[in-house]
Amino acid sequence: MKNTRLITAEEELFKSAAEAAAFALRFTGQTYQQSGTNRLIGPPGSQGKGLGGFDGAAQAGMIKAELAAVGLLGEAIIVAEMAPKTRPCECKALCCSGEITNPEWAASIGVLSNIAKELKICPAYMNVRANLLRRFFGVDLEITEIAKMCGVSRDTVSTHNSKLVSTFTALKKKAWADFDARLVNVGMIEGRKKA
Repeated sequence: MKNTRLITAEEELFKSAAEAAAFALRFTGQTYQQSGTNRLIGPPGSQGKGLGGFDGAAQAGMIKAELAAVGLLGEAIIVAEMAPKTRPCECKALCCSGEITNPEWAASIGVLSNIAKELKICPAYMNVRANLLRRFFGVDLEITEIAKMCGVSRDTVSTHNSKLVSTFTALKKKAWADFDARLVNVGMIEGRKKA
């Protein structure tokens, strides 16, 4: 018989805000694991935290509610950083690569592009702004490639990139601190131990 274990109320569900965000933003309705309760009733299943099915959907929803509570800017930053950039495409068309852009991730880039414009970062070049944000959040794009795609000089893109990276690095740090504090306050993650 497999050794199964229940999570106690004292046990933290997630070790960090990043782990919680990754779970919530990667959770899919196609996850049909048995819940912890159902595993107790039936034969033992695989070990883990039991966050499949309705249990997982509820947990993902609670995390996303806390994420939304940090505000539009903070939420968009964390989604852009942690959500999958693509998702599988089931269309089976001959021209399909089997993946499409994740709409949740793309929407976060759009929100951040508008915020960057308000902050006077590359206000005249929407495509440059969007591509620099995609680059900042992990898409493999070179400055010269963005300049060529957008029809502007490499120096223009490089100048805007420096300002964007500086601004969004600070905004990202604040977004994570705010989200972490919210999850600590509601007991989803453990607070940092003071030395």
